[in-house]
Formats: sequence, structure tokens, C-alpha cells
Amino acid sequence: MADVGLKRAGLKKQFEQFLSASGLPFATLMMGKTIVDEDHPQFIGLYMGDGSREYVKDRVNNADLVIFFGVVKTDFNTGGFTINIPNKTSIDVHDNSVRIKSHSYDGIHMSDFIQKLASKITKRDPATLNIKKASEGCSYRASQEYVPKQDQPLSVARIFQRFSRYIPEHSVVVAETGVSLFAAAETMMPKDTEFIGQTFYGSIGYTIGAALGAALAAPDKTTFLFVGDGSLQVTVQDISTMIRNGAKVTIVVLNNDGYTIERLILDGSFNDIQPWKYHLLPEVFGGKRGATAKTEGELETALNSFKHDQFNFLEVFTDKMDATELLKNAGKLMAKTE
Repeated sequence: MADVGLKRAGLKKQFEQFLSASGLPFATLMMGKTIVDEDHPQFIGLYMGDGSREYVKDRVNNADLVIFFGVVKTDFNTGGFTINIPNKTSIDVHDNSVRIKSHSYDGIHMSDFIQKLASKITKRDPATLNIKKASEGCSYRASQEYVPKQDQPLSVARIFQRFSRYIPEHSVVVAETGVSLFAAAETMMPKDTEFIGQTFYGSIGYTIGAALGAALAAPDKTTFLFVGDGSLQVTVQDISTMIRNGAKVTIVVLNNDGYTIERLILDGSFNDIQPWKYHLLPEVFGGKRGATAKTEGELETALNSFKHDQFNFLEVFTDKMDATELLKNAGKLMAKTE
């Protein structure tokens, strides 16, 4: 089970070597998404406790042993704290400590532990382990056929299915807390793509600045930002800096008339926001007017006009209660703990 600790420690290569040495299936939590390319034959998908796909949930919950590499057990990251794997069947590996059963051993670096484990483990043949690859099970993946229905109103599911076939390899994908994050989590990312999502504090507005930083730090990549209308209003001025610096960012604003994730937990007028004409914002900040799409045909027209090596802005419209099953389930779980 891989998570953000592996990313933070820069241990991707060591973890890949461990996978090669073991042959075992692995999953990631949301914060560890894309630590290894998601078409890896041993990758089974995203694990979020009770919010997981059935195959992933059953495979992890019923495993003889689960090793957590750098897992941070926050509410979003654990499906509302529904990861209940007992200590007797799990090992927790962190930056400088390892827990085995009820004993904790300090001063053991994660890198050393992974390397030593890889050298000692007996390799299993993945073909004998009934591994159902994420590339054949994720909700939104490039291997699925997608034929746009010209006059069909857009839905969250169809938007992310389309982008699973549109995002090129060697990209950065940033997804805002809420509808965007939970839809992107179940979207297969192409090779050599970095995924960024805020599931520690769940800070809304975080991703606009994060996308700006990612684009400036990795100018050889295209950065895709999926963000809701409410979150965009918090730190919208960073778009001006993107335009000024010629950042290669494609922004997709999900206009769902307010805070949908909050509506799924507890609805009320406090989830409503002042409507903006979001597609006009790039023009306000000195750039080119953005595109809008309410139907699948309009989405195709917009995407066909974009170029990955420049700034693009797209406002898409969905119903205010439209969300993935993953987010709906998470909303129910969070409502119970509020």
C-alpha cells in the first residue's frame, strides 16, 4: 500500500524494485496516486476503505498481510476513517520508523527497509495471484471507448472519461478537493504523470496555486487543473500569474453552482456562491477569453481548439448534485462523523 510518504522521500525507484522483486499486487491511497505508473501490471487501484471499488476493498481487507508505505491516515485518505486493518496483519513503514504488530522500531529509514525487504522476499508470479489490473477496472480509463453525443448535457463521469483519453503522457494533473478530486482519483493517469491533490487538510483553493507552482517547476510538462467553481473563487488571482509567465496550464472549471461536496454532507444556503462568468476571467487577467461547454459536442469543439504548449481555460457545466459514487459515499461517511 503506497502513499505520500514514498513521494515525499523520493523512493519511487526503490518501490518499483520492491514490486519487481515481490510480484505482489499493490494499491495506493489517494495521496500516493501515481507513485508508480498506473498501467503497472501489479497495480490494482485506489484503496479508500469502505469507499473503494469492491475488488480493491476485498483484496486489501482480506489480505494475509498489508504493508503500508508512508501512509497518512486522514479522513479523505481513508474513506472517512474506514480503513480498519488490524495491527496483527499489517506493517506500517514511515520515514524513520517501522511498526510490526504491536512493536515500533525507531531509527529505521524507509529506504533501507524497502531495499532490505526486496533482497529477502521470495518472488511470486503475478499471473498466479488473480490480479485484476487497475487499467481494466478504473472507472475512467483510456481503454474504454468514448464516442461523444453531440447534444448530450455534460456529466462529471463523461467529462473525466473524455479526459482520460485526452491528457498526454508526461503531464501533471492537479485536482481540487471535492468533485474534481474524487473523479480524478478514479481516472487512469497516463505514463510518467504526476498527480497532486490536497487530501491532508482538504484546503479548498489550494490547487490554483499548486498548478501554478507545478507548471513553473516543470516547464517541460503540461499541467492540467480540475477545479470547482467555489474553490476557484478563493485564489483565482493566481491565473493572472500563469498568464504572465506563459505557463502551460489547462484549467477545467466544473461549474456546478456551489460547493457540491458540502451539499453531499449537509446541504443548505451556505453552500451557494455568487455566480461568475468564469470563462471571461482569463480575458480580465490580460489573456485570451476561455471556452465554455454544456454538451459533449461543445466539449469536443473546445478540446480541439486547445494546444498543450499554451494556457487554456475551459468552463464546463454540470448539475449541482452531480458527483461520482466515490464522492457520494465519502459524503455519507463524513456526514456520520461531523
